[in-house]
Amino acid sequence: SHGKAGSFGDTAMAAAPSDLEKASIYAATADKDGSLTLIVINKDQKANYRGKIQLEGGTRKYTRAEAFVVDGKSPKIRAGGAVTVQGTDVTLALPALSATLVVLR
Repeated sequence: SHGKAGSFGDTAMAAAPSDLEKASIYAATADKDGSLTLIVINKDQKANYRGKIQLEGGTRKYTRAEAFVVDGKSPKIRAGGAVTVQGTDVTLALPALSATLVVLR
């Protein structure tokens, strides 16, 4: 199952949200398969946001993504909504007061 004996990644990457008041983002790559893992935190307690992330500096082209989320609705990790990957742009839904893990491959 996802997460069992898992890790966040092997190499930390620079990541910064456009609005530090509303969001935090962390990124790491995995040496084994080249995947990029993002953790995106929506700090707003009431508002859902449409997250737009621009990937910079890498040569790898990611074409698909999976999302997993935990929020105030349940302490259990569940599948997140659809993640769109177009070139270097990643778009996803960020529920209020949530942490979303995105794995790009």
